[in-house]
Amino acid sequence: AGTFACFPNTVSASAAITDSTAYVVGQDINAQGDYDYAAVGINGSGLFNSSHTIISTVKLLKLTSKNATVRVSFKHLH
Repeated sequence: AGTFACFPNTVSASAAITDSTAYVVGQDINAQGDYDYAAVGINGSGLFNSSHTIISTVKLLKLTSKNATVRVSFKHLH
C-alpha cells in the first residue's frame, strides 16, 4: 500500500521488518510502519502534525509438515 495526502498537506512513511523468521511454535515475525501527517493551512501555516506507528505481528501457533496456523495482530501507537 502507499500513502496519500491532498496538496498542500503532506504525509511521509517508512516501514521495516523488525523480525523476519519464526521456526518454532510460539515465535513470531514483526513489521513496523511509521507515518507522519502534516495539515497545512493558508500561506503554508501549519495546522497540526500527527505521528502514528503500526506494529503487525504474525505468531506461529501450530506447525506440521503440511501446514501452519498463525495469529495476526496489529497495534496502533500515537
